[in-house]
Amino acid sequence: MDNQETQPPLQPAIPPAPVYQSPNNSYNWFKTLAIGFTIVAFCIALGIIGYILGTRKNNQVATHSTQKHATQKQQVSVVSPTISNPTANWKTYNNIQYNFSFQYPQSYSLSYSDCSSSSNIQTSCLITLIINPSNNKNDPTASFWLSKGVNNTQLLGQIASIHYNVSKKAWVFSQNGSSDQVLPSIGQTKSGLDIIKGTNGGSEESSYYYIIPDYTNDTVAIFQIPQSFRLRCDLILQHPDQQTECNNFYQSVINKYGGGKTISNTWLPENYINFLYSDAETMVKSFDFTANKNLLTTSLVTPSWKQYANVSSAPDYKPIAIINYPSTWTYTEQSLKGTADLLTSFKDDSGNVGIELQISSRNFNDDYLNLKQQFGTPQIETVNGKQAYLFHSTNSTNGWIDAYYFPIDYPRIKGFVAYKLVNEKDRNMWNTMLTFLKI
Repeated sequence: MDNQETQPPLQPAIPPAPVYQSPNNSYNWFKTLAIGFTIVAFCIALGIIGYILGTRKNNQVATHSTQKHATQKQQVSVVSPTISNPTANWKTYNNIQYNFSFQYPQSYSLSYSDCSSSSNIQTSCLITLIINPSNNKNDPTASFWLSKGVNNTQLLGQIASIHYNVSKKAWVFSQNGSSDQVLPSIGQTKSGLDIIKGTNGGSEESSYYYIIPDYTNDTVAIFQIPQSFRLRCDLILQHPDQQTECNNFYQSVINKYGGGKTISNTWLPENYINFLYSDAETMVKSFDFTANKNLLTTSLVTPSWKQYANVSSAPDYKPIAIINYPSTWTYTEQSLKGTADLLTSFKDDSGNVGIELQISSRNFNDDYLNLKQQFGTPQIETVNGKQAYLFHSTNSTNGWIDAYYFPIDYPRIKGFVAYKLVNEKDRNMWNTMLTFLKI
């Protein structure tokens, strides 16, 4: 037994390592699908969030841009210059009889003048207005004329004239020994008529002439605006107080506009005259030959008769009185200071004044009491729907026989219209004219 070979002890058998097997293959597929779906959903969510954030940012940028643009527009509209109407607060003169109008500054005043004062165009003058730039009687005044006949209109100076040259078909400045100089046009009026500008004058003053010809109707409108002016206080000899006032005025102008240095021969400083008439050309350009056609009452027109309309001092410059008169008659207008704003005298076929039309801003009640004391209680009548007081004068020196007084009560005028018969032989015509009288 000792000789037997010793055998190593038997080791217990090691079982093989277990192999892991999935209990269910469908479970693994579901898990994989769930993970993929989660990833896709996460990506979609990120995309949506990114889209929302991007849209909001774009809207904010767009809103900011719109607000910025609107702000810029507001800023532009604020700083953009405002175009104002230089004549917005101006007054307007309308003449119904000759169908024209123009605007003038608030500081200016107008008054009628006799055409006889218009020595330049006396034979062709239809109407004359004096334009005063201030309430100071020492200031040089301007003038407006309406002339009938282009070829009849001559604006005379001391050694030269302005007139229409037929061969040149132009307005010219004519002086002896020199060829005619064609005057330039500086623009047009509201109604499209050319404005011709020239200068003329003499040893005491010179003026700008603004000429507005209406060749179709053979009529010329003329504005005369002072260019230079010599103030002659030394000629006021009969009224020492007025001469002193004139001298004081001149000195005040010199101190303000002439640096205190007296100008030779008492000429007013040029810059002072320019100041007075700084708006002159704007006034000229506002002239309109067609503005008032609709104001005439055509129903009042009698066959073969003419129509006269008076607008002196009327509110809104509408006519105070419109009457018809025989086409063979003529009339003249004149301003009577202290007694009437305007007196229109109608001359009959014989050239005698037969009827007068007076527009007055005097207080009617005061005038009525004065007339009543002189001529007794008047008859109260109605003429074309208007109450009138008929006074009969037995006093031939009074200048009229019968007179109708119509009270007027306008916002700016408290006065009357007086319609007077001067010659008894014109009574029938007077009654007919009264039939067509409109106040």
